[in-house]
Amino acid sequence: MSHPNFAPLQLESTARIAAARGQFGPGEGKGRRTHDFTVTISKRRRRKFAAAGIDPDWLEVHPIRLRGWIEQHSGLVIKAVAPQRIELAK
Repeated sequence: MSHPNFAPLQLESTARIAAARGQFGPGEGKGRRTHDFTVTISKRRRRKFAAAGIDPDWLEVHPIRLRGWIEQHSGLVIKAVAPQRIELAK
């Protein structure tokens, strides 16, 4: 049985994500932009993601699991910096 502290943060659970601000961790949910939480891919990294077969528009409608730093920038954000940190959630 896995420990609940190691389970991916649900991107829809903003209170739990806010408590993890400043930490590196896994998140799971849809990567769409909301008022509560956003997953971002910078313009300079989009080619790297495209080469790996990851379309940012696709991330908005499909459940994903990602790993990254949880930050605060006009709302909670995880910046996707490498395609290897994103995978399809089951």
